[in-house]
Amino acid sequence: MIYKRTVTDYETGEVYSIEIGNHITIAELANKLEVSRPVLAKAMLAASLLQKEYDDKADKPRNRLHPDAVKADLGFRIVAEHGPFDVLSPLGQELAEEALREHLASKSPKRWQHCFESLYAYCETREAEGMYSLSSRMKVAWLSDFYGDIPTDIISKGIGVSPSLVYKFLEQRKYQLEASERRRSLSQFLSST
Repeated sequence: MIYKRTVTDYETGEVYSIEIGNHITIAELANKLEVSRPVLAKAMLAASLLQKEYDDKADKPRNRLHPDAVKADLGFRIVAEHGPFDVLSPLGQELAEEALREHLASKSPKRWQHCFESLYAYCETREAEGMYSLSSRMKVAWLSDFYGDIPTDIISKGIGVSPSLVYKFLEQRKYQLEASERRRSLSQFLSST
């Protein structure tokens, strides 16, 4: 979304708006990365991109963009009528995605760490070649194909989705493989007759 910033010229007293570029909120970035907003916020807190601040209006602490991140042009802190929110610049989005990968890799047990390192290396290779990024469903399928004995809860922690969603994706993948095997058997039968 394109956000605008209101600026006042102190010499003339004129108020005008300037575009700050293509920025997205943390919730929008979480949707884009197919993880929950709290998981992304934890990763960004660990990377010091966000900080906890008490909000009098909401009467609870909020995760807000760190002032140092604002100075580094990673995003803006916006105060709106309904409450404050933050938007991330494209550079801030890249750093948040990197922080998420590190956070998810650190959450997976050591035994399975190499699986997620391989997955994210594969994702980076695809993006470097200009191919589309893997969805959560595709990540689950990739992990189940290459590491068939990996538990559902480990996959869910490793890619940041719920265990029930991982189970659903695994069942769909199992059905796809069975259907593929049936088609292959049928085509072999028809070609032999």
